[in-house]
Amino acid sequence: MRPATSRFVGAFRLVGSLRRIRRPAALLVLVLVLLPAGAGRASAPSRVRPRLVLFLVIDQGRADYLDRFRPVLTGGLGRLLDEGVRFTEAYHDHGIPTTAPGHATLVSGRFPSHHGIIGNEWIDAEDGEEVEAAEDAADGVSPRRLRATTLGDWMKEADGRSLVFAASSKDRAAAMLGGRRADGAFWFDEDGGRWVTSTYYPERAAAFLAEEPERWRVDRYFGRLWEPVDEPSEQALPGVAPIDLGVLTQPFPHAFGDPTAAPDEEFYEDFGDSPFVDEVVEEMAEALVARFGLGADEAPDLLALSFSGVDVVGHLYGPDSPEVVDTLVRVDRLIGRLLAFLDEEVGLDRVVVSLSADHGVLPVPEVARARGDEAGRMAGSALACPQLLGRHLSELHGEDRWLRDGPFFVDGALARHGLARETVEAEADEYLTACPGVRHAWTRSELLAPGAAGSGSEARLFVHAFDPERSPDLLLELEPGWVAWTDDVTTHYSSDAEDRHVPWLVRLPTGVAATVEGAVVTADIAPTLAELLGIPIPPDLDGTSRLAWMVPPAPVGAASD
Repeated sequence: MRPATSRFVGAFRLVGSLRRIRRPAALLVLVLVLLPAGAGRASAPSRVRPRLVLFLVIDQGRADYLDRFRPVLTGGLGRLLDEGVRFTEAYHDHGIPTTAPGHATLVSGRFPSHHGIIGNEWIDAEDGEEVEAAEDAADGVSPRRLRATTLGDWMKEADGRSLVFAASSKDRAAAMLGGRRADGAFWFDEDGGRWVTSTYYPERAAAFLAEEPERWRVDRYFGRLWEPVDEPSEQALPGVAPIDLGVLTQPFPHAFGDPTAAPDEEFYEDFGDSPFVDEVVEEMAEALVARFGLGADEAPDLLALSFSGVDVVGHLYGPDSPEVVDTLVRVDRLIGRLLAFLDEEVGLDRVVVSLSADHGVLPVPEVARARGDEAGRMAGSALACPQLLGRHLSELHGEDRWLRDGPFFVDGALARHGLARETVEAEADEYLTACPGVRHAWTRSELLAPGAAGSGSEARLFVHAFDPERSPDLLLELEPGWVAWTDDVTTHYSSDAEDRHVPWLVRLPTGVAATVEGAVVTADIAPTLAELLGIPIPPDLDGTSRLAWMVPPAPVGAASD
């Protein structure tokens, strides 16, 4: 039930017709008008401490979706656009954007170079074995590979009563969002067709799932077709068209799994690659709020959710497909449902909502070329070229194992041939840059050079993506529009704006609506929310708080609670 004692009528008002904030100085025209219920004139300025932070991530949620698809976004996304502060120039400031690094950056305020999550998986430099970002030999899944604290950790450090929960269909997303001290993180297990947690988290997490085990199985979706939620004519947006796969093109409706009599592993895997998986994330969110009383007291809680449907659908059908539009419309409605639920249970005047994305996605190269854009695909000879780098080095310096499991130099080979690392790296860069689709091969020596990440530096994005203990010795920068090696119609791997430009919407408890056009990075999100909560911000972050860009400073002596 909404707490009656903390209800206010009113909001941040924009003087005159100003709707667009072009620089921080423009915030001087914002005034805070908080009217107690029933009052006829403005009271003294006041700040009410939020009780709940709703931290939302749309996996593969490109920033331009909010504008391109705005006519059909009438639910939660539409509400956040109408009632929130929108940062139009928010970018991930690291190259090679993927799910685990993106989520870790959003919630930690640090780049992959500092939080250590350089990919969804990477090759361990010591034993040459592949490891996954959330893999844990002891507990199965955990955030132990994350070398940074997160917003949830800071909240619990500031107030031990604060609760932190995270959920996503992907284990790596849930584990990163929850941070080190989460009270629970939950994800979808495609092997068993149910939602699970791990022994890393307190026993209350597993006990929560055990209370209603059938509720967290997805068998009820067996036999259900994926059909558009609206008539196709209502989603006939400019530039949106079904992906043409020739004779393999399969328009709506889509089915999942094989023609079996009961749900099996194939069905569960297909369900995980469908928009329906987000419905259970929203269901999980409501259940967590109700079961653990999130937002019920003065200690602020964190509920972090990642909606993965757009990502899996985007990979399969591309960002210009009716399937992606339909999936985003579904997420829009799910967020709308969740906001309405929180308004009843907590009161949106005590909730801060932040929404962003872990990365974007490139256009399908064939679609981009048909529009006249430069684009390509790392396949065929373009893919074979980098594979022959080891042979090229052997031809130059003698037969040896120059690379290990991809573009990774073996120090032993360098020593055996008496060669300096910088020499061989330069030769590898020259060879790879001549390969189709490769713009540059950033080397360890380049990325560790003093000043490499300086302002305006071309290397900056890859310096921020590079961890000297975990990263390979070469990071490939592809030509603009080129899609990395993948079996899907498109993916995200490049340093292009389409991969890094993401939304950032913040709905303050007062429901202010404004637009901020200044450039920000996604590492700014966590410290901004921390300052909004009034909790200490770690001094070693890559991001900085942008609260002053949204909210004018409170006058000395302003009331707070």
